[in-house]
Amino acid sequence: MTQKYSHKYLFGIEIDGVEVAQFETCSPLKMGVGAVEHWEGGTLVGHAEPGRLTCEPVTLTSGKTTSLELHALFMKTLNPAVGAKEASGQIGAGDNDTEFNFDLVERNRDGSERARNRVYCWYTESYEHGSWDNKADEVVIQTVVFKTKYYEPV
Repeated sequence: MTQKYSHKYLFGIEIDGVEVAQFETCSPLKMGVGAVEHWEGGTLVGHAEPGRLTCEPVTLTSGKTTSLELHALFMKTLNPAVGAKEASGQIGAGDNDTEFNFDLVERNRDGSERARNRVYCWYTESYEHGSWDNKADEVVIQTVVFKTKYYEPV
């Protein structure tokens, strides 16, 4: 179910195969691996191994939707039950109340699919509504930021 918007909205978010929002801009998908370096004995040349994976947050701006799905995901982040688990030290081990994934679809100007990445998220970091317009049927989203675990092309 693809929503019909102007050709300027070239980035779509699909959750469970349903497109829930479209955006004008998207930050780069960026991952990196740290280095673990160590030296043994008195050697002058050290040894390096891959370290921890880091993934930059994904930021989408200037969007429109007819769904409140992204706002609902953000509200799960603010859920008081999650805050209580964090305060008691129970959050983290197998807790997935705020985790989700979505497909980030990049489109050509003619609307055809150009690229698709599955993005695995820890939570929605921030959500900013756009300007209010009583005459519009869609919800305007200024910015949404997802704290991501990793992503992969699909």
